[in-house]
Amino acid sequence: MPPKKASPGITVLLIDAGANMAEKTTDSEKTDFENAINTADWIISRKLFSEDSELFTIMAYNLDPSQAVTQIKKQKFEGVAVQNEEFTHASFDHLKFITHELHQNTNHTEPQFFKGILAAVAILKEQIDSYPNPSGVTLIVLTNGMNENIRQENYDLLVDAISETNADLMIIGIKENPEYPASRIVELAEHLEGRSYTFENVSKMLSSYQARHKSERKYNKMWDIAPGIRLPVTFALKSEKSSALLKFKNADSEGNEMVRMEQMHVESHDPVDIPKEDIKIDKNSKQTMSKEDKNYKPVENIKTMHGYNFGKSVIMMDPDYMKEKYNDHNFNEGQTGGVLKLIQFTKKANILDSYLVDASAKTVLPSLNSPASGTTKATVALIQAMFDLRVAAICRYTFHAKSHVQLVALIPHRDDETGVFYLRSVKLPFSDDMRTLKFPKFSFDEDEQDTNKPTVAQLSAVDDLIDCMQLKETEISTLVEGGMSDPKLQMQCHFLKSLVLHPDDTMENHTVRTNRILEDIMAPKTRFEAENSEIYKKLGREFNLQPIQKTKRERVIVEPEDLQAMITEWTVKKEQVVEESEEDGVSQKKKKKLGGGGAKKLSRREEVELELNEEGGAGRVCSKILQMISNTCQFQSSGALSGFFELLVNEIKVIRTVFVEKEQCDEFNELLKKLKEEEDFEPFAAVLAEDKTCNPISTSEVSTSQVSDSDAAEFWEED
Repeated sequence: MPPKKASPGITVLLIDAGANMAEKTTDSEKTDFENAINTADWIISRKLFSEDSELFTIMAYNLDPSQAVTQIKKQKFEGVAVQNEEFTHASFDHLKFITHELHQNTNHTEPQFFKGILAAVAILKEQIDSYPNPSGVTLIVLTNGMNENIRQENYDLLVDAISETNADLMIIGIKENPEYPASRIVELAEHLEGRSYTFENVSKMLSSYQARHKSERKYNKMWDIAPGIRLPVTFALKSEKSSALLKFKNADSEGNEMVRMEQMHVESHDPVDIPKEDIKIDKNSKQTMSKEDKNYKPVENIKTMHGYNFGKSVIMMDPDYMKEKYNDHNFNEGQTGGVLKLIQFTKKANILDSYLVDASAKTVLPSLNSPASGTTKATVALIQAMFDLRVAAICRYTFHAKSHVQLVALIPHRDDETGVFYLRSVKLPFSDDMRTLKFPKFSFDEDEQDTNKPTVAQLSAVDDLIDCMQLKETEISTLVEGGMSDPKLQMQCHFLKSLVLHPDDTMENHTVRTNRILEDIMAPKTRFEAENSEIYKKLGREFNLQPIQKTKRERVIVEPEDLQAMITEWTVKKEQVVEESEEDGVSQKKKKKLGGGGAKKLSRREEVELELNEEGGAGRVCSKILQMISNTCQFQSSGALSGFFELLVNEIKVIRTVFVEKEQCDEFNELLKKLKEEEDFEPFAAVLAEDKTCNPISTSEVSTSQVSDSDAAEFWEED
C-alpha cells in the first residue's frame, strides 16, 4: 500500500496567563505576560503573512477557574481557555484573541501547567483523529515556569501524553540556568528531546515579518559534452527577490474581486483615404477591413532580413549569405528546450573575480534520471572531476530556441553540509564590456619613504575600531540565515495589523505604529557612539580627520489636501457610472428610465464578448493583451510592476472564460505559447507559472482544441 498523503502540520500555542507571569526581567520593563503576548504576536504574524500551510489554534491556562472552563470531548479543564477548537490557518482572529480577549489572571490560584498541557494534548489528539498523518505536530508553551511544582506522577503522565501525540515540545520564556521549579519544566523538554528558549532569544529570531515563500523555478537542460552525448542538469535560482511581497486584490464594498484596466487609444489627426484594394490583408487572417474602421498605411514590401541574437546585440544576416556560408545554420540550434553545449575546459583560476560582478549566477544541479541510464552518475562524475582538477567549463547557452546566445562558465562546487557536487553558472562578459582599473602606486617597503604609509599608532586605532564594531555571534547567525529584513514589507505588515486590530483609530496613530518598525531595523544605534566616543577621538587625532558637513536631503511631501482631492475625484467618477440592477421584480418603467437616461457601462467580460462576435475579433483581442504585456515587461521589476502583472493575469482569465463560452481556442492557446517561449515575456511568464490557473484550453472544454487535458495541466511545468 502506498503511504497516505500527509495532512497539513498542526500547532498549539499555549500561553501562561497566571499571576506568576507578572514578574519582570532585569533588562526589560515588560512583564513576562507582556513578553509572552509579544512573542505570540510575532509567531502568528509570521505564519499569517507568509501564508503558512500549518493549521493553528491558541490556548491559555492559569486563568480564573470560575470563569474559564474548556470541555474537550468528555474531559473538562478548569482555568483553561481555547480560542477555537477547530484548527485553522493563522489569521487576524488569532491576533485579536491575544491582544483584545486574553487578559492576565491577577488572582493567585494554584498553578495549572499540568492541566494546560493535558488540555493541549487532548485537542491535538482530537485533530489527529479527524485528520490523521499530519506533516508535523508542535506544542509551543509560553511560560516563565514559576510556582509550577510538578509531582513525579504528573511528570510521568505528561511524558506519556506528549509522546503519544509525537509532538515537538517547545518551551519559551524560562530564563537561562533556571532554579527549581522552573528547572523541572526545562528537564521535561530535554527528556522529550524538545527545546527551550528565553523571551530575549526568541524575540531576536522573530523580530521581522516574513513574506510568503515563492515556489522555486527549475529549468531542465541537456548538457552536450560531446557529439551524441548529453547529460541531464537542472538550472535553479538559489535566491530571488519576490516580485510581490504581499498580495493585494481590488474588491468592491461586498468583497467581490474587481479588475481595473486602463488602455490608451491613439489615432492620427489627419485621416488618409486609401483605396480598399491597396490595403493588403494576410491570407491567414479572416479579418476584413474597410477604410471607415481606422486609418491604415500600406507597408512597402522590402527584402526580408534575418536577425540572430548574440549577447545583447542583434546580428542581421542575408538569407542567401546564411545559406552559402552557414548552410542555413540556426545559431540557437532551434531546440525548444534551449542549448547548453560544451566548448572547452579552462583552469578555474582563469575565471577572474571581475567576471562575477553584476552577473546573473544560477545553481546547476545534476538531474535525477533513471538509474539504468547512468546519465546522472556520469554528470556527478564529471562535476567531481572538474572540482578535483580545479577546472571550469566554457559553454554556449540559450534558454530556448528564440533567446539570446550567451557564453557561460560552469564552475564546480561542493556543498559543505551535504557534500553534494554542483555547478554555478556565470554569464561571461564580452571583452568590450570589460573596464580597466588603474590602481594608485603605494610603496610600503621598509627602505622607502611614503607619506601614505600608516604608522603603528594609526594601525592600532583602526584595530580598536574593528574590535568594537564586530558583529555579535547572534547577529552573525541571523545574517547567515537570511535575516536581512525588507523595510517596505515590514511596514506593510505592521500597517495591515494596525488597521485590523485598531479599526476605529486615526490614520495618524496607524502611521505612528508603522514607523516603530523603522526604529528597530533602520535607525542608527546612538548608544554605540556614546559608549565608544574615545575611539572616534583617537581616530581623529591619528589621521587628522575633519567632521563632515552633511547636506540636508530634500524630501518629497504629499499634502493631505492632494490625497483628499484624488479621493473626491474618484468618488465623483464612481457616482456617474450607472450600476447594473440585478434585483428581481424591477418594473418595466424603471428599466425604460434606466435605458433612456444614458448608456450603461459594459463590464470587461461583455466587451470581450462583443469583440469575439466580430469577424477576426479573437485575433484582435489576443493581439491587444499581448501588446499590453510586452509594454509592461519592458519596465524594471518592482513592487508596482507586480500589481500590473496581477491585473494582466486577471484580464487573461476573463479572456479565457469568454473563449471557452464561445467555443474558440486556437488564438488563445497560441497566445499562451508565445508568452511561455519568447524571452521578452519571461517576467510575466514566471507570474503565470506561479499562478498555474491560466492553462491552455483543452479538448474537454472545447472539442476543436488540439491540447489534451494532461498537456494543459502540465503546460507551465518546466521542460
